[in-house]
Amino acid sequence: MKKTLTLILAAVLAFGAVSSACADSAAIVDNDPSTLAIATEPVELDVLIRGNVPDNEHGTKWFLEFCEKELNIKLNAEFIDSSVMTEKLNILMGTDSMPDMIMASATVWENNVMDWGYNDGLLLAIDEYEEYCPNYWNEIRKQPELVAATTTPDGHTYGFSNIRVVNEGQSMGIPTYINRQWLENLGLEMPNTLEDFYNVLCAFRDQDANGNGDPSDEIPWAGVNSSGYPEFMVVKWAYGINGYRTDAVDTYTLEGYWAPYHPRYKEALAFMKKLYDEGLLYEGYFSATHDQLRSDMQASTEYAVVGFSIDDGRGSCTGDKSLWSQYDACNPFVVDDTIVRSTWKGAPIDLFTWTISASTEYPELCCAFCDFWYQPYWAICYAQGPEYGTEYDYWGTGWTWDAETQSFSYPIKETDEAKANVDVRGVYNSIMDGASFGLETSTACKYYFEGWTYGKEWDEEERRYQATVAKNNYPYEMPQYIGGYWTDEQQEIYDTYANACSTFTRAQEALLISGERSWDEFDAYMEELTAMGGEEMNQLYKEYMEMVVEVNGLVSPAAAAAAAE
Repeated sequence: MKKTLTLILAAVLAFGAVSSACADSAAIVDNDPSTLAIATEPVELDVLIRGNVPDNEHGTKWFLEFCEKELNIKLNAEFIDSSVMTEKLNILMGTDSMPDMIMASATVWENNVMDWGYNDGLLLAIDEYEEYCPNYWNEIRKQPELVAATTTPDGHTYGFSNIRVVNEGQSMGIPTYINRQWLENLGLEMPNTLEDFYNVLCAFRDQDANGNGDPSDEIPWAGVNSSGYPEFMVVKWAYGINGYRTDAVDTYTLEGYWAPYHPRYKEALAFMKKLYDEGLLYEGYFSATHDQLRSDMQASTEYAVVGFSIDDGRGSCTGDKSLWSQYDACNPFVVDDTIVRSTWKGAPIDLFTWTISASTEYPELCCAFCDFWYQPYWAICYAQGPEYGTEYDYWGTGWTWDAETQSFSYPIKETDEAKANVDVRGVYNSIMDGASFGLETSTACKYYFEGWTYGKEWDEEERRYQATVAKNNYPYEMPQYIGGYWTDEQQEIYDTYANACSTFTRAQEALLISGERSWDEFDAYMEELTAMGGEEMNQLYKEYMEMVVEVNGLVSPAAAAAAAE
């Protein structure tokens, strides 16, 4: 897409003649169709970026050069590894040494915004500069619950978040998948209860499920405790405990819990221990890395070796792509019919990817800069790099779009044999560890490319598999309930106890499941957790869900059943 066309998109930034609103030396450009520039003259802004320092001549440097050459914004960027980003931010906030902007997806959360924005006034309230970020506000208001999720009790919003539009039938949750072919080979049905699930795993362990003549090479449940989504979560769902790590909501009563205080938590943990003791979990569950598991999952190119797993693409199940057709999304199983069948659902927003310092000399300019990336075309470029052949494709590493397959490709992969197997987007055009910003890429594509249709690019096999996701997972996704922010007192409790209690809980769960700590010490574990603030965390989540239910007028399944009697 040539610059003449991109200017049509730039026109969306209709700021009008507002040059006097900024510092005189850095006025925002009015709606000038001859330029993409935001500032009337070059302006330097300090920015902290969550991500690795570019290790080649392309990389994030495309983004930095584009901003300087086209937007008139020179970003003095400091790159910080994600593992220490939160620590770095705490130091900056505590020493009043913030840069103009911070780019930190999955690092700045609601509690940080309450501390740094609401309480300390260190972050810019972008709602006070709405005229400089119309694209953002037009988009987020399409989903009012997202406005609620980003608005603090003082009515302000302290950062820009990426936004996605979820299509009907599109799973936003964490689909588990199961080997349908193994079920058929052994004459088994899709498990619906926890007992069914246990029996299926036993059959996968004891019988020649994959039909290769060796009944001992199957992995009933493939997963590692260090993975991003704890495997234990699947079993907690079966007991009506829906949560991510240690916070939880009871699916029947909609009561909030610090998970270990849920009345059925002990049963769920005991079941997980039973699976481990009986060899139904991957043997490296507590010792292997995800890469080691992936290697074992791909041990056979002729026979699939995995029966069940969570949140890992079917490409990891086997080295032979032709065997992907063996896998379906698994039903969420439950202990019995008193449990609401559910899975965890992701939110259509990544909170506070960009935040702005309240002390910046250029608040309007910073807001206009962030807002630029909520235009569909530029949101795509933020995530994918420049379009191939445009004047912004400084190194010839850009993308092309195939309307038939609805996919991006990179011509350099076809013309440079040495780079044929390189993820060009990741290596050359990646910003902030590859995270998108503005509009999430599929949403931007939906808005920008004519004829974009959800799932249009799927081949027959992918269409079949996604149909099982829509049937077996999507209807049971439990939303992330949003009801507002904690009070200052509640936030203080969270800041005081959350990190220590979370770390302790996950560590003790691993010890109890593995047997490194005797199961007879479960009560002692709970006493230790309570002594370090666990009960305070439990009460905090109870109060939060009470607020959520009241604010949103929710009726729990328990209340609905009682009213029907």
